[in-house]
Amino acid sequence: MNKVKRGLSDSIVVLILVVVAVTLTLTVSLLGFTLFKSYGSQNIVYVRGVPTLSENNGKLELNVTLENSGATAIRVESVTLGNLENTTTFTLPAGSITTLHVEFTGASLSNSTLVKVTIITSSQLEPVIYSYAQVQS
Repeated sequence: MNKVKRGLSDSIVVLILVVVAVTLTLTVSLLGFTLFKSYGSQNIVYVRGVPTLSENNGKLELNVTLENSGATAIRVESVTLGNLENTTTFTLPAGSITTLHVEFTGASLSNSTLVKVTIITSSQLEPVIYSYAQVQS
């Protein structure tokens, strides 16, 4: 008695496996490139140099240079100096280096040489930047 072999031939099974593998590879690479493209287009803001802090006519003046390394503009939403906050909004154009002059009222400099500075930005990668300002006499 002859047995009849039923099922898919080996070449058809290999063809189906190749199609599935190519489809999965394309799906994963498309997903990866989409995620990396959106991640790479995010802006990162850097503090360039050392921020300086001085007192002038009863106001504290902070000078800080920021670099926007991204492709879109970033907003600086607030700058905090110790426990003082300035909510003046500044805009950093794409790919620019900008020096901000931020004024604080109602305080004077202590004898410290460094003061903590906190900068809140609209950047999704690094929304808060911490730095220290050098007090100038």
